[in-house]
Amino acid sequence: MRKILLLLAVSAAMGALPAAGEQSTVKRLDGSTITSAKIDETVTRLMHAAEVTGAGVAIINHGKIVYEKTYGLRDTKNNLPLTEDSVMYAASFSKVAFAYMVMPSKSTAKAEQPR
Repeated sequence: MRKILLLLAVSAAMGALPAAGEQSTVKRLDGSTITSAKIDETVTRLMHAAEVTGAGVAIINHGKIVYEKTYGLRDTKNNLPLTEDSVMYAASFSKVAFAYMVMPSKSTAKAEQPR
């Protein structure tokens, strides 16, 4: 059975969560925008290429989730879809994502002085 992989997408974005079926755009770090359809297409393509059965994506802007969606299955044997409430194990991938999010704030903070 293929492992379920959590994809965490952190990006500077603008807007609110789209209503069901509504097309939304998200502002990227470089100022350009991307549609929710393009995000879906990209995640689906990457999941297929990496043979990932399920993924969750959240795009965060100024501490607020502006895009959130799950893709694929949480249980391939029983064909159960991945949902926002599904429990997933991120394993070592979470270390990289956490370090990436924390480093900018740590680089501007003063180091503690030894006593």
